Amino acid sequence: MSNRKAKQETEALLELGFTHQQVFDQLVVKFPEIKPRRIAGWLRHKPAQSAKQRYRSEHQLLLALVALSALLRSWAVWSELEPAQWYTFKVLQLVPFFTLLMGYGLYKWEGEVFQFVGWLNLLGTLGIVRSVASTVAGGGFNSELAGNVLSLAIGVVALYVHRMAFPKYARHKDPLGGPERHEFTERQ
Repeated sequence: MSNRKAKQETEALLELGFTHQQVFDQLVVKFPEIKPRRIAGWLRHKPAQSAKQRYRSEHQLLLALVALSALLRSWAVWSELEPAQWYTFKVLQLVPFFTLLMGYGLYKWEGEVFQFVGWLNLLGTLGIVRSVASTVAGGGFNSELAGNVLSLAIGVVALYVHRMAFPKYARHKDPLGGPERHEFTERQ
């Protein structure tokens, strides 16, 4: 129960414009039963209000790229779908559920989702070399190359926003055996 209250308090204080260090210090005092490392972990994946405003255009670009990716995937399935297949499970592929769930996480500014989407999309573009080679060798611009370029763009923008909008913290241990200190640095 106190974890839930602490998370709500975290959200509320960040929305009011407090820095991560101020929120961390207040939560450690207000909820002494929660370990400071856990509070630091929560704060690590929440952007400050100023970061949300500063990186709003990049965030909107990322959401637009994810929506375009979902539309392209649905269109690819739709173009291959024949009328006899309307009663099969192939119709469920028209809605890219995973993309929509990740898009919702990006919309809510969840730091773990930014990292996951960024790295997953960058790993998904490993086939871009083959796509470029086939495009140069014979054909024109194909849907596989378009998907790889879009995936690369999503990965780069997601990791950029994660790196710039979300704070980094360092743990400092007291050499005399005192409690460790968590220090947040807001990125500029």
